[in-house]
Amino acid sequence: MAVLLNKIPGLREALNRARNAEFRSRENVWLGLAGFIGTFKVRLMSVRDYAALLRLQSPFLLRAEPSFEDLGIFLWVLSPQIERWHERRSWLLKLFHVEQIHSWLFARKVRRRLKIGPLEKAASKWRKDHPKEIFTLPVECPLSKTIVEAFQYVDTTFLDRPAGLAKEGNATGLFYLTSWFDTMQSEYHQPDDWVWKMPLPLLFGRLKAITARRNPSEPDFNAKQDALLAQIQRKMQDKLVTENDLVSGRFKFEDN
Repeated sequence: MAVLLNKIPGLREALNRARNAEFRSRENVWLGLAGFIGTFKVRLMSVRDYAALLRLQSPFLLRAEPSFEDLGIFLWVLSPQIERWHERRSWLLKLFHVEQIHSWLFARKVRRRLKIGPLEKAASKWRKDHPKEIFTLPVECPLSKTIVEAFQYVDTTFLDRPAGLAKEGNATGLFYLTSWFDTMQSEYHQPDDWVWKMPLPLLFGRLKAITARRNPSEPDFNAKQDALLAQIQRKMQDKLVTENDLVSGRFKFEDN
């Protein structure tokens, strides 16, 4: 495979695109550019957000099939609005059950923007007309697109995750919390709250830098490049792609 890689047309360009995409993702993190999931503004996932989502068994962290309710919880936990409840700085806290009201209003906004009502009617009609068949969520509907973007957000968040931290592990992240806090506080001498509020990509980047400083000979990894090479290997193992396909240029990286 090592000899073959040098002969694959387009591989060098695809690897460069993967590395550049990873660099841009890191730059966005340091600039605080979290952006949107669908039409919903989200923050960079913090250590606190991550711990909460793991305790809630979020399918977006466990790489499982999510429901609409799972998506709503995921968007609420990452929303800028929820920060006022974390910081306890809003005068609205003086009112009774205001946090529950805000989360309820947010859920209604999610239903409205994702057009859940019409989707439920379409699913109900389908079940009446096709009682023995399963309703399939349309790929182009807002709900489907937002779910895909939520998984993409998680992939970007975990680009620099430490070795051994499974992106789809059940409680792996919580198991590593003590180690993360100990490493960060030993290095930077900051309180717990500083680590809890830290965006997860920044935590991973700093842990990576600390490891590189302590172990200069340890190899560096590029998640997107490694995923691209693993994709080629899987397709060859499954006999979906042959060496001739790769060498002749019939395998188009931008399409796979």
